[in-house]
Amino acid sequence: MDKDASLGPIDPQVGDFLRGVFPAPSWLHVARKKGIEAEDSTLVMSDISEKALNFTRTLVNELLDDKFTDKEKQKQVVEKLIGGEMVHAQLITAKDAQALGLPVSTELPPEIHEFMKCFRAVRSNVEYVMQGQV
Repeated sequence: MDKDASLGPIDPQVGDFLRGVFPAPSWLHVARKKGIEAEDSTLVMSDISEKALNFTRTLVNELLDDKFTDKEKQKQVVEKLIGGEMVHAQLITAKDAQALGLPVSTELPPEIHEFMKCFRAVRSNVEYVMQGQV
């Protein structure tokens, strides 16, 4: 992982065109909070969310399976990444990832940076100019 790179949470988004799309853990939270008073559609979204989280949990565990000898620590890391504690805007830096227990190194071979020069950055088609500046 480059020292300037960042990761994000791995949270499935569930929803529809009418109500919008929200993190799966949020659907579960609302269904628990409202209980029997929840709308049927909220309960359905909660059920789908639970299935999506179980699938995501299994997938992330498979990806990390050979990275952790301490399976309890692995479980904690997986839950931190998928559990809804973080929002998408919350970045996980290399330092944060290491603190979480992820096996992250920022020692990239120089060839990687050379290779990345082959790709140009996406630029916005809108430029903002401060008044009085050109």
